[in-house]
Amino acid sequence: MNEEELTKLINDKGFTIADPVAFFNGMTSSEGVTVESVINELSELEEKIENSNKVEAQNFFDFLTGVGRNLWKIDSVVKKDNYFTTALGGSDFLNQLESATKNIVSTANEYSYCLNEINEDETRLANIKIEIDSLKNGNTFEDNTLKTVELLNEFQKISRSLDNKKQHLADLKKQFFEDFENKIKKYNVKLFLLCSPHNPIGRVWKEYELNKIIEICSKYKVFIVSDEVHCDFAWNSQHICLLKYDNYKDNIILCTSPTKSFNLAGLQISNIFIPSEFIRKKFQRELWNNGYSLINIMGMVACESAYKNGESWLNEIKKYILENIRYTDRFLKERLPKIKLIYPEGTYLLWLDFNELNLSDDVLESLLLDKAKIWLDGGKKFGKTGSGFQRLNVALPRKKLKYALESLERTFKNF
Repeated sequence: MNEEELTKLINDKGFTIADPVAFFNGMTSSEGVTVESVINELSELEEKIENSNKVEAQNFFDFLTGVGRNLWKIDSVVKKDNYFTTALGGSDFLNQLESATKNIVSTANEYSYCLNEINEDETRLANIKIEIDSLKNGNTFEDNTLKTVELLNEFQKISRSLDNKKQHLADLKKQFFEDFENKIKKYNVKLFLLCSPHNPIGRVWKEYELNKIIEICSKYKVFIVSDEVHCDFAWNSQHICLLKYDNYKDNIILCTSPTKSFNLAGLQISNIFIPSEFIRKKFQRELWNNGYSLINIMGMVACESAYKNGESWLNEIKKYILENIRYTDRFLKERLPKIKLIYPEGTYLLWLDFNELNLSDDVLESLLLDKAKIWLDGGKKFGKTGSGFQRLNVALPRKKLKYALESLERTFKNF
């Protein structure tokens, strides 16, 4: 059968071939794939699409798996009536997906706020102790009795508040993992995408958190793909690689890259670690079938050079970026207190909360672009719970960061 005849058969099924030449060449060069198998695959897919109103969110993984063995062919074909929206069950599915993620993102935001407040309280307590000690050791201790009492009262007040916040933080942790496990059960989840460190919240997951994630995923046989592209940017604690969990490594795919650490994104190079030989071979076969198995040679050279010779440079740039984060934090607290920084545990992408300004997302975007002349990443792209947030990249020269923050100040200081 030639390309024309194959195209006609596909069209008769109600599909349109996006790239007929690539589709035909890919099909004819793939071992064990026949015209009949393609048509049968598309027929099954069409039937699934027509019945998509009956497809529950928990069947989504099975749905993809069902067409996965010839996914490269499906990728080349576009359904005339918006294939993907229909195939995923339309707005009902998207609403279920939104509902499934909303609580987790909200909890993550609240957790970060609470953690920031705890860190600030603990810093203030330490400073109060220093002030009290200096009064005790000085010659004027009796003259400063009132000041000492005032400091002690403040110390007790902050301590009580700190205890409450720590309890709230513990409750949030419990709520997070209960919600996480309930979602896995409710939607029969088979694949979990972990972002570690987290983008855009900036969390660096603690060992007990990863332990709990592994425990829950192991209980329900959930496969994990761990995106650790920001792993070199953990500021106050050590990043923990998920592959340290040796007893679960065959159920983990680890994704890293030199692109964030060494600014090599334009060279399109990354690393994917797949301990399971069975899954690794399946992955390599899909790469080959999709025609995406060749790596940019310049990217390979740059990657090797960065990992071999870039450590000292990376250490210096991390110091510079960390000072950029501190500079941004001080600037906002002193000059734009209504714009709150969720202080990051990791990454150089800062999560800024503009909600206190009471602006709609459209108005906020317009002011940033048209008046401040700054293009940030709007929080809405991360879902409804990102409304009122903006993401700021501070991996840049401080002169440019200063200019951007001063432009923010000129735009929003009177709000």
